[in-house]
Amino acid sequence: MPRWFAYCLLAMLFWGGWAVIPNALKMHRKEMPISSFQQMAFSTIGFVPVMAVVFAWGRRRDAEPKPGGVLCAFVAGIIGGFGNIAYYAAAGAVGSKASVVAPLTALYPLLTVLLAMLFLGERPNRVQAAGIAIAAGSLYAFNPLGKEADLEALRSGSSALLPILFWGVTALLQKISADWISSRLATLWFLAASIPMAVFIVCTQPMQWELKPLEWLWVLLLGVLLGLGNFFFIAANANEGKASVVTPLSGLYSIVTLPLAYYFFDERLGKREWLGVAAALAAVVALSWERKPPVETAKPGMNGGNG
Repeated sequence: MPRWFAYCLLAMLFWGGWAVIPNALKMHRKEMPISSFQQMAFSTIGFVPVMAVVFAWGRRRDAEPKPGGVLCAFVAGIIGGFGNIAYYAAAGAVGSKASVVAPLTALYPLLTVLLAMLFLGERPNRVQAAGIAIAAGSLYAFNPLGKEADLEALRSGSSALLPILFWGVTALLQKISADWISSRLATLWFLAASIPMAVFIVCTQPMQWELKPLEWLWVLLLGVLLGLGNFFFIAANANEGKASVVTPLSGLYSIVTLPLAYYFFDERLGKREWLGVAAALAAVVALSWERKPPVETAKPGMNGGNG
């Protein structure tokens, strides 16, 4: 198994758990819900243990950091933070479901694929291109667009198009930073960008400080899972993973979110959603397909041959 592919699976796992937590917070605070800005600010606390582990990991292998890579990682963190705020707002909207919001906003890899082809010159092979198409189809199958109630719920919060826009650009910048600096440094600068954002939010937005211990735990877990997901996503890009392949593959985290939403919130899946799960698994296989480089045969008279 290629290392980049293993890292993608880990990113899917952690992001899949992260995507369902806003619903848990919404259920615990029905009367006084935690705002999307507060979720963003408080979840930064969960970044601290992740940053500590990443900081201590592999320091001796770091090459001299390039300012351009550091800047890309930091800007990616800012833009990604706005995407997270928009996602928390959509997930916290009255009547919204994790099994609807997560797959819809997970369409952002399609934007990254387009940007990677335009600006990085990436060209997935035919099997991987088919995997991208299957992934898009699976995300559409996950999202029951015909349910007017769910659409109204999404409209009552931030537009789902905002996370798609912000995260699509973020993923491209993360790929660029991973090409210029180590995945460790890229992750540190990416997560560090959330700190000034959190301070600004706390100073300018109303905060609810009286949270129950379980609610603090959910907020902490929100940051830990998001931080770990981003670390492994950046690591996948840094280990010869193409942005046009890594991003749609990692974006299939809904196949983790849906079972969790079913188990913890009793959100039932229909035939269409199960079809989406099957298509997503097929997309995982297709996106992991890599052609082996051709083996060069030794010519006569070389490497000790006769002639």
